[in-house]
Amino acid sequence: MQNVVEPAGPCGSTRNWPLDVLARATYDERQEKFALLLEHGIAIPVHRQAEVFAWFPLTTRVVNALIARGIDPTRPTRWDGQAVAPLTAAIGMMRETFPGRPFEFNDDEILAYVRALLAAGAKPGDTEPGGLDAWQALAQTEASLREFQDGMQAQQREAKAALDKADPARRQALGRRMGLQDEETDLSRAALVRQVREALENADAH
Repeated sequence: MQNVVEPAGPCGSTRNWPLDVLARATYDERQEKFALLLEHGIAIPVHRQAEVFAWFPLTTRVVNALIARGIDPTRPTRWDGQAVAPLTAAIGMMRETFPGRPFEFNDDEILAYVRALLAAGAKPGDTEPGGLDAWQALAQTEASLREFQDGMQAQQREAKAALDKADPARRQALGRRMGLQDEETDLSRAALVRQVREALENADAH
């Protein structure tokens, strides 16, 4: 099994490590490959161990594999320029956008990661000096998502007004090019916010 400190191919880029390449895979592929690499003994340098919790949402299998390798899911990681607990980073991933679709990670991926971290012993009140705990992160994320939705709705209204003035024969093509969202799309992710809040409350209650 190739060591993570060795290049994954002929490219000399420092980003060309086996674990970095996972970021280019689909969600299911990266989770399966990440788990297999960990379970088969791939080494992760100490200076990179904390950052793995901020790469993308992880499954319970991957979190447990990291724990089995002695990597603590409650130790601080870097997220949005701050030292935060992995649980805080997981919540922050809710507002990560992606070209061509509203968000980089879907609701199921985020919720599964939050639950995996809580099951592994993460505490909603855990924080780092100058950082946020999970409750503060959720409040900020909820406000940010509402602001995002308001901004997108304003853009949609402007785009649709321009579309109404366009040649009827070109409206469908222009609508696709503008990337108009379905009016029922909830960009505030209210259902996910509620589920994450419930998960945090359940963890605090035990």
